[in-house]
Amino acid sequence: MRWVSFETGRRFAHLHAANFELLLLLIGVHLTAIAFYRLARKESLVPAMIHGFKAGAPSAAAPYFVPWWRAALLAAGIFMLLALLLHIR
Repeated sequence: MRWVSFETGRRFAHLHAANFELLLLLIGVHLTAIAFYRLARKESLVPAMIHGFKAGAPSAAAPYFVPWWRAALLAAGIFMLLALLLHIR
């Protein structure tokens, strides 16, 4: 039993490989930024990433969250864009 055609499988395999490469790039950028802040600016960001509070920073107001419908609209727009780019029907 075939779930998708060979061409569709190859397309998603290439997309999967491209996403893996993009993920590696973003991880590298993230680690470079952490090293830069630690070495050049003498700030340790790792504890703040773990518990959400930066040492020595004044307490700020509560974060603002967008309404749920805006997040859903953005997700739907991204899905439609991907569907158009990948020709999913």
